[in-house]
Amino acid sequence: TPGGTIGFEKHEVNPSLKLKTGDTGLFILKPTQTSFEGKNNADLYRPYGTKMGFLKYDLTKGTAKGPFESFNNIDKSLYGAIKSVTTHSFVEIAPLNTKKKDAAFSARRNLDITSISPLTTTAGTQSSITITGSGFGNFTGEVRFSEADEVGAEFISGAASEILSWNDTQIVAQVNEGAGTGPIQVIRSTGEQITSSQSLTVNYAIINVEYQSDFYRTQHIDKNGIGGYIWQMHTAFDNNTAAKEAFMRSFNTWRCETGVNWQIGNTSNIDVAEKDDVNLILFDDNDPLNEGVLGVCINYFAGCAQGANILWYADELDIIFRTASNFPTNRGWNFTTNAPTSNEMDFETVATHELGHGHALGHVIDTQDIMHPSIGYGIEKRDPNTNNIAGANNVQNRSTTTTVCNQNSMTNYDCGLGIETAKNFNIKLSLDPNTKTLNINSKAFIEELTIHNVLGQRVLSQKINAYISKVDLSQLKKGVYILMAKSKNKSTSLKFLIWH
Repeated sequence: TPGGTIGFEKHEVNPSLKLKTGDTGLFILKPTQTSFEGKNNADLYRPYGTKMGFLKYDLTKGTAKGPFESFNNIDKSLYGAIKSVTTHSFVEIAPLNTKKKDAAFSARRNLDITSISPLTTTAGTQSSITITGSGFGNFTGEVRFSEADEVGAEFISGAASEILSWNDTQIVAQVNEGAGTGPIQVIRSTGEQITSSQSLTVNYAIINVEYQSDFYRTQHIDKNGIGGYIWQMHTAFDNNTAAKEAFMRSFNTWRCETGVNWQIGNTSNIDVAEKDDVNLILFDDNDPLNEGVLGVCINYFAGCAQGANILWYADELDIIFRTASNFPTNRGWNFTTNAPTSNEMDFETVATHELGHGHALGHVIDTQDIMHPSIGYGIEKRDPNTNNIAGANNVQNRSTTTTVCNQNSMTNYDCGLGIETAKNFNIKLSLDPNTKTLNINSKAFIEELTIHNVLGQRVLSQKINAYISKVDLSQLKKGVYILMAKSKNKSTSLKFLIWH
């Protein structure tokens, strides 16, 4: 599986199958051409469809769960389903007791959760909740949260250090980075467990680095020496005008909303995403993504020990998108500003999601949220909501005020008003982002102006006959536009951005 941690280097791949110590289950594997040093002649396999390739067992209940299906009995339901598809019985290599364990493992023994406070929180931010009840015991056990990556189908435990206090009637615990909206579980030190009747709402999650069994927040830095990071488009991506324009709409939305200092640099011929000090944007032509995966963001985190503190930052990022030829027949991308059809995945929506991971946002459980782990054909979610922006600002505020590992802190990107100045026409524009009023001040007399979208379609035309004028753009959606101004003997064009 992709990703992992070695020393002070962490590769975080979203989405991906993230296994934890002690996980038991059934893999659905596919041969892969990936090679490792010293293992080039070995048979290597990868999970089919990343998370779809693992069905996790709960051996205390004798059940199995995957992203889309659950089995209430491993031997009968799961193994029976596999036999019906493959027409083969399983071969036992080593014994595994899949039967439901003794009732003592699930007995409540007066174990009860009466309240959770607060009921709305954030994950991976060191925010904590207080769990009140009875029968918790006086020895520390576990608090488990509905797992966002699995859309609540599984529960996830945090680090022991995230349990701040524990006694028989009250637990205080930090909300782990992987937590999503849903019920929580308390597991006594003796193994008994209970699931809450109340649901915890997680508005946003921040990706942490798990290092030596603890979780650490991350931040951005001034990687390029001018305040942030420079992204480079692979030449094939750059040549796909529709994809490039859809990506840039999302790119501009994020940096104008949060101030994340991202800029676009020269194109690159590098066609594989790897740790190489190039922040790459590319299609998966040369290294296809797993089945069912539309896009992947890879955060390459680096860390250091700074005094008694362990600190982490984003050293590099790559984003990979599925190329059109790797879609099923009669399916593909919608690159336009129109709504996608029932056979199209909306590219701008997926780009906004992956760039959210680039901000260090994790998944949430909310089908209306851009950071929900999955999306279907014909669905459009292009705009970060207030929770997404609050989460991104949580990271951005830390990134611009804190220095880590002898790296300079990020500076906020100056989105300005998204206006260029046409020097050859002596015209200056300014945009009021609240009213969407375009203010025009020209040294040349303007007779008429037209505004086109990035597809070249005229969306507005207006007679000016003045040097100074105002134009109402309130009916235009956010995005990049081209203004054309005409006078008697000359004309000019320039781009501007509406980002609200």
